[in-house]
Amino acid sequence: NDGSNQENLRFIEIGKENNYDYIFKLVDIGGKPAYTAEKSGQKAVVVYENKEIGNIENQLFAFNNLIDVGGKPAFLAGENGKYYFILDGKEIWKGYDTVLTPATFMGARIEAVGDKLLFVALKNNKTVIVFGDQERGYDYNMVSFPAVIGGKLAFTATVGTKSFIVYDGKEFGKEYTSADQPFDAGGKLAFRASNFGQSFLVYDDKEIGKEYEF
Repeated sequence: NDGSNQENLRFIEIGKENNYDYIFKLVDIGGKPAYTAEKSGQKAVVVYENKEIGNIENQLFAFNNLIDVGGKPAFLAGENGKYYFILDGKEIWKGYDTVLTPATFMGARIEAVGDKLLFVALKNNKTVIVFGDQERGYDYNMVSFPAVIGGKLAFTATVGTKSFIVYDGKEFGKEYTSADQPFDAGGKLAFRASNFGQSFLVYDDKEIGKEYEF
């Protein structure tokens, strides 16, 4: 760029007035900047509209904790070893032992789907998936890899050594040795399946990629 368009650019310095040592993550929430930051020797904080709106109990959460849920800030907080979310200043989903992140659990996810929060948590030694006002997973040994397809929740469920898909409350893929990692393919359910060491995709009741060895 030769600088000819610089008069059309607007630069904003964020965080300098509070003398933060480090800003972890910057997020656009409802068209306004929000971020997580830290001063030496103190807990990380969440800053929105230039105000500190909460503390982050575990510094690991500062990197992927702050998200936009329907134009409102949501972040993970905790006290006395229990974790919960603060959404638009209100405490929700209290009492989890921990909320899992992709850094600590491969099948975890913390994200917004429209105005609904989607995450994976641990409660009483059980993994559970929360989507909006739904809490799922207590009927299985473990749940993971949540996805929202056509507005309906899908996830991987494990019972014993067998994994399969639960989508809109119905079970899919139990005919395979294992089925996991559901995803949205044009508004339809798709997932990875394995049979006798061979992996392939299942989409619209069709098996895809079986010509490959892995």
